[in-house]
Amino acid sequence: MNYKKYSKGYREQYLYQVFQRCVAQGLTAFQIKIVALVFMTLDHLASFGFEITVVAKYSLILWTVGRVAAPLFLFILIQSIQHTKSKTRFLLRLYVAGVCIGLLDTAVNFFAGEILGYRTPENIIFTFFTLFFMLSLSNSRYPPIKIEMFVFWL
Repeated sequence: MNYKKYSKGYREQYLYQVFQRCVAQGLTAFQIKIVALVFMTLDHLASFGFEITVVAKYSLILWTVGRVAAPLFLFILIQSIQHTKSKTRFLLRLYVAGVCIGLLDTAVNFFAGEILGYRTPENIIFTFFTLFFMLSLSNSRYPPIKIEMFVFWL
């Protein structure tokens, strides 16, 4: 195998073999997160980089392709919920991450909102937190009427 390391096209052959394994075995959670991160970056580039000429030209395509990120992250969230040892700790970590990102968004909006010319949007972490919280309530001892009241309160 080492002799191929120096042959021409080895990197392309290796990447092709990795791609074939991924297609045959499916993607791991980490690989799905990387793909979702790339799609999210494309979406954010289309949303916030409209002043760049090249981005403005392809913004609709970037935005459309970038919309794949949220369902991928949601899929990873559902898989994480199913495989976590402590749902309470997982819910707490989601909440803390949402608060930290919310504080960062607030600071950016307060200090640089006028300079940047836009306000940062809401974060999806709180949406995932609410979804997980609702799923936890639906699987617990609470009757559905209380869940509907909670949704109405939101």
